[in-house]
Amino acid sequence: MVIVVDESLGYKIEGVQLSHNVVIKPIQFVKPATTFKEVLDESRYHFFNKRITVKLYEIDEELNYFISLANEHQQIVYFYDGRFTNINHLSKIRSWLLPDYEINLIPIENNAELLFYLTKFDSIFLNKKLSSHDIARKLTRLKRMSESYIISPNPLIFKSKKKWLTYTPTREYQRFTESTIANRKLKLRTYSTLANWSEEFQTKTTNKRVILVEKGINNQVNVQAERRINIETSTFPINIPYLHVLLIPETIWSEFE
Repeated sequence: MVIVVDESLGYKIEGVQLSHNVVIKPIQFVKPATTFKEVLDESRYHFFNKRITVKLYEIDEELNYFISLANEHQQIVYFYDGRFTNINHLSKIRSWLLPDYEINLIPIENNAELLFYLTKFDSIFLNKKLSSHDIARKLTRLKRMSESYIISPNPLIFKSKKKWLTYTPTREYQRFTESTIANRKLKLRTYSTLANWSEEFQTKTTNKRVILVEKGINNQVNVQAERRINIETSTFPINIPYLHVLLIPETIWSEFE
């Protein structure tokens, strides 16, 4: 088995103990043979916001990529970024490779979700009693019953492909805005400091488990978390600090023990 994670998610695997290989699927840029590091190094010379252009994988490129993995691994779990992925292409490729090879396609909107899936990887994806459809239903129930938060100077960046791909020069931020979905509507609330956000958020955690991913926050948040990691600041969205938080009821958490 191999785990594939889109590079565009800005996620590094350090700090998560896994029993399987992890492959970071690289971003493709319009300029041939360009790496994310090269784009980042070039962008540092700009004093203003700069748009970064990427190239989506064509279906033949996707197919070749997964065939090369399938030659070594019969089962693939792919955590993908829907903003830069053609799900119709992926679905076709999954069908073409069956029954010899199996690809589980898991969309990621929040890196706290990804951290949870990796933390509970064996109980979810190595449970022989669960089919691919069972796993999909189980993860759908998790997302429906849990609360997902993004805290950032501008959390709407995470909803915009264009803004996500913009290089933003380094600056200091004071005010942060919390973004969540309540009753199928986007709810925003701004806090003057992260300490104020932490104090209020902690009141919501009774009988719930917290998964937290932070980037560029420098441990300013005092929240008790079941799992918590820092990721590099030089990842998308570039130079934008954020918290990704997943709040899981104890009853749902116990289903993954």
